[in-house]
Parts: sequence; C-alpha cells; structure tokens
Amino acid sequence: MSSPIKPPGGPSGPSTPEVGGAEGPTGARESSEAFRQTLDKATASDEASATGAAQSVDAVAHVAEDVRAGRIDVATAIDQLVERAMASRTAEALPPARRTELEAFLRRSLAEDPTLVSLTRDLERGD
Repeated sequence: MSSPIKPPGGPSGPSTPEVGGAEGPTGARESSEAFRQTLDKATASDEASATGAAQSVDAVAHVAEDVRAGRIDVATAIDQLVERAMASRTAEALPPARRTELEAFLRRSLAEDPTLVSLTRDLERGD
C-alpha cells in the first residue's frame, strides 16, 4: 500500500548540496558575517532595554521616595506612574483610541487588581 504523503524533496528525499557549491567557503563566510552582525544588533538592543528598565526602576523608586518623604500623596504618585507608562515608546505608537483604552485599563487595574491594590496600600503606609 502506498501513502499519499511524500517525503521532503520528493520521492528520493531531500537533496544535499555538493561541496564547493553555492554554500562553499565564500557563502559560509558571508553567512557567518551576517550572523555576527545580527548578534551585535541584538546585543545592542538588549543593552538599551536593560538601560531603559533600570531607568524605569529608578523612576518608580524616586516616586516611592517622594511619597515616603511626604512630597506627594499616593494619588499623585499613581498619576505620575501612569503618565510615565503612557509616555513609553510602545504606548505612544498606539492610535489615540487604543491609548485611551490602555490608560483606562492601567487605572482600573491599579484600583481593582488585588496585588496592585496591596502594593498601593503598602505605598500609603510607607512600606
């Protein structure tokens, strides 16, 4: 009984390139260089993301410190954090209607999500 399913490359299977063909030494060298450039770009992007994340943590820590020092109240702190999130490149890339939805979602989550409510209460207590 024969099967209607055929292996890759037809009945005889996939073909293998000959040594010195299109992927010979020059092709391999070019592929290697392209791969290296891709890795360099990814590394630069990861470093930029890490820097951005560190700055975000610093901003949140700064807001928390302002609350503890009595310079701002918790409602102002939440407003500042939401505004910071809405100023991100990702949020700014959204169409206006989606930005409005995102801001409403963030504020609703801060008001209703048990974990976020707990964190807000910790902030109010100065923990």
